[in-house]
Amino acid sequence: MPDGRDRKKGQINKRRLPRIQINMGTIAFMLIVIYIMAYIVSYIGKDKMSIYEVSQSDIVDSIEGTGIALRKEKTVGADKEGYVYFFVKDGARVQKKALVYAVDTTGKVQAYVQQLLGKEENVSSEEKNRITDALQSFGDSFEDDEFSNVYDAHMNIDHELTSYTDTLLAKNRKEMEKVIGKKSYVEVKSPNEGIITFSSDGLESVGVADVSEDLFESHPRMMELRSKEKHKKGDPIYRIIMNQRWRLMIPVSQAHYQHLKEIKKEGRETLKITFDKDNFSTRVPFACKKNEDSYYVVLVFDNYVQRYMNQRYLHVKMVLSETQGLKIPTSSLVEKEVWKIPLDLLGKGGNSTEEDQVSLVTKKKDKTVLVQKKVKIYQKDDQYAYISMDGLARGQTLSDPERTQSLKLEESETLQGVYVVNRGFTVFRRIDILEKNDDYCIVSSASSEIELYDRIILNGNSTQEGRVIY
Repeated sequence: MPDGRDRKKGQINKRRLPRIQINMGTIAFMLIVIYIMAYIVSYIGKDKMSIYEVSQSDIVDSIEGTGIALRKEKTVGADKEGYVYFFVKDGARVQKKALVYAVDTTGKVQAYVQQLLGKEENVSSEEKNRITDALQSFGDSFEDDEFSNVYDAHMNIDHELTSYTDTLLAKNRKEMEKVIGKKSYVEVKSPNEGIITFSSDGLESVGVADVSEDLFESHPRMMELRSKEKHKKGDPIYRIIMNQRWRLMIPVSQAHYQHLKEIKKEGRETLKITFDKDNFSTRVPFACKKNEDSYYVVLVFDNYVQRYMNQRYLHVKMVLSETQGLKIPTSSLVEKEVWKIPLDLLGKGGNSTEEDQVSLVTKKKDKTVLVQKKVKIYQKDDQYAYISMDGLARGQTLSDPERTQSLKLEESETLQGVYVVNRGFTVFRRIDILEKNDDYCIVSSASSEIELYDRIILNGNSTQEGRVIY
């Protein structure tokens, strides 16, 4: 029998036992924390779906290249030995036997020009602007790896300064005749009608059949023909371009050559081109040419010869095709298999006005009956409808309502499309691709099932139809 001390000890221990109290607020908080943690873990492990918004755009299939300009032109030599002074400006059009220049055989013209320059207090504002523009253009476009442009800039400025002297002389030609006498110089007229220019690269006689890879590798430069030095008889002093018709012959790859020939076979006779020099665009006829083992496209011009008369090599961009429509990423494309059935098997149900139904042949209580089923139609042509496979198994038989014909489901087709997620879950929508490259497609806005600003899955093959995205 326990004594009083033991009873007292037992009472003391009993009082020290902890009391367990259930706090509903704590339990609710812990449940919320567990839910949030579980959601975060599931979200981290979940595949992320990137969304793309359909936009309006176009795909331009183009090629670029540097071509050689071929013109009907020639250089004209000095008629006599002496100093040459021109009465026409660079780019001027002259008639046959029109006065072009004077040969100073006595030195009196040179002295007279110096007097004129001494009387002129300032260079005209027009000439100043031309020189300033040439310097500014050079400064804006200069790059260390294209130091050769320095020579072009130097020639352009010399060209402008010499032009100023010629203009001044032309303006005072009648006075000069009175002061120094007409016998002090020889006036020379143009042998041909055409456009006068004062630079040459020695390629004036090159024709289409003469073009080869060597001409693009050597790349001879245009040189100024006018000089303050005395010319010998026969020295080339200007170049004359006889008409506005010229060609630009551009080397292309064999693949582009074949592509251009196909374009010609399709009936297209012109290409849209843009000159890199001044960003000028136009449409011109073209032809395909093969010289030995090299392939070329030849652009044919009936205008703009003065615009590029001092350039032999011109870089252009040629547009082969330009397609407008809805722009989607190529990565969003998916394929869907559908049944292909004759249009006659589509109709209304026997007891319904709802369209786009098919009649399934089934057995019910040992009797053959027709059961109507609503189907989704993705596409139609003149003979067939392409319908969803949902609820229709291979081998099932379809019939028209009058049972005049039937079809066992066997033939299928594959349609291209995208997954639209406008309502938070993926829905397949068929598309009609007009143009495609590695990154984007242009699809028809008229014959596709997507619209501008639709939201589509960027990586189509990473999900499936009917999946909830958000």
